Amino acid sequence: MTDPTPEPAPPAVGADDAPDHGGDPPRRTWGLGDAALAFLVGMLAGSLTGGLYAAASGATTGPGVSIAGFVGFWMGLAGIPYLTSRRKGSGSLAVDFGLWLSLPVDFAGAVAGVAAQLVLVPIVVFAFDQIHHVDPSQQAEAITGGARGTSLLVLGLFIVVGVPIVEELFFRGLLLRALRNRVGDVGAIALSSAVFGLAHADPSLPGFTVLSLVVALGLVGAVFATLALRTGRLGPGIFAHAAFNLITVIYLFSH
Repeated sequence: MTDPTPEPAPPAVGADDAPDHGGDPPRRTWGLGDAALAFLVGMLAGSLTGGLYAAASGATTGPGVSIAGFVGFWMGLAGIPYLTSRRKGSGSLAVDFGLWLSLPVDFAGAVAGVAAQLVLVPIVVFAFDQIHHVDPSQQAEAITGGARGTSLLVLGLFIVVGVPIVEELFFRGLLLRALRNRVGDVGAIALSSAVFGLAHADPSLPGFTVLSLVVALGLVGAVFATLALRTGRLGPGIFAHAAFNLITVIYLFSH
């Protein structure tokens, strides 16, 4: 993931024929159908790999089950965008979906991730907590399966490194750009962020806890989407997402 152009692109929105301005490349023939396929394949593959691991290991929760689920989920969220780019786009994830970095400037995205985790999420959770008690730590515990020590460290690498790259590629790459072509910038941010929040809903958690996290993560997704549109690449959002997840992992290590 390196800058495919000799000079960094200006942080502007527009110029639909210039991918480094946040627009779509001229050869793009993919759209919302490909995004829906990616999500569906990811959900099915994640359930399959997680279930197979659980059947083989006898464990229904834990870091192994979570990692197996991630691997399957990523088959859709990363695999389908890759195939889509090869078959319907330019053949480059950087050109089609903005998957490239401009270092060190993209490190600044981490500031947005920290602010989202330490300011935005607590505000949303506090607001919901005034109506009914919510416990946002429950979702983190559900994802990690109560992992501790070395197991949490290994799982943490997936959460801090793998998840930001794959999820940004799908939500702010394929999905956001497909939506933008249909409903414009504001609509694309709103809809892709709503999908991002709903995708993290865990039905095993209490209702208000789930609702508060869906709203909070939807707003976080809007921050990441804005970064993607303003810069025309996924680099800043990847670092923001990584910083956001890192704080969660640090919290789990300290508790």
